[in-house]
Amino acid sequence: MKSVFFKYLKNEFDLGLSASQDPENAYLPDYSVRKTTRDSHWFSLICSECKMDFRIGDRVMVCPVCKTAYHQDDQFHLYCWENHFSNGQPCQYNKLEKIEICSFRVSDTLLHSHPLDQNRNSHYIPEIHSQFMKGLAVHWRSFDNLLEFKIEPDHPSIGEICQWCGSSIRAGDRVVECPCGKCKSYIHNDMVRQLTCWNDWNKSKKRNYCIKTGQEFKTNGHQ
Repeated sequence: MKSVFFKYLKNEFDLGLSASQDPENAYLPDYSVRKTTRDSHWFSLICSECKMDFRIGDRVMVCPVCKTAYHQDDQFHLYCWENHFSNGQPCQYNKLEKIEICSFRVSDTLLHSHPLDQNRNSHYIPEIHSQFMKGLAVHWRSFDNLLEFKIEPDHPSIGEICQWCGSSIRAGDRVVECPCGKCKSYIHNDMVRQLTCWNDWNKSKKRNYCIKTGQEFKTNGHQ
């Protein structure tokens, strides 16, 4: 009886601790899709499946045993939870030593019937999204009117690091290319995803040196 009481007490303590650390996700049941916040323990870490970092707002699912997070996000087409567990493999496995670090597995039935299906595209309204993007194109400008474009799924820069925010470049991100013409680095400038790195880097005065190497470059015919 005493051991049961202490087990219950520990569970309550752990729940209270998680609530204070990440209140937005604390009381969600297992297999719920969680939204990454600055307080989430996985924020800024690297997803073991896609090797992308976890940004604020990323949708994830968390292993109920070891609390490892996996992307499960329609916006970025990152279905890491499904991809990782689809072949029945454990949550964490040390390939070199061939040891299961976390033996948690997801059953096939659970994998295809979890609450994720209820969250997919639930707040997406194509007409409103289209109107918003048109308005954004009119009023939002990259600093110095630098060409801004959307990263396609086969773009070679995917997985590279934005030199301003330190987050990885993903398919669908809107970016600009460093105007130095040499480093071939891409910098976020995505108003929708709140990654306005290029504009934040320049502020109100254009910087005439490379954000990656620090070397000066010519601008408007002047050194």
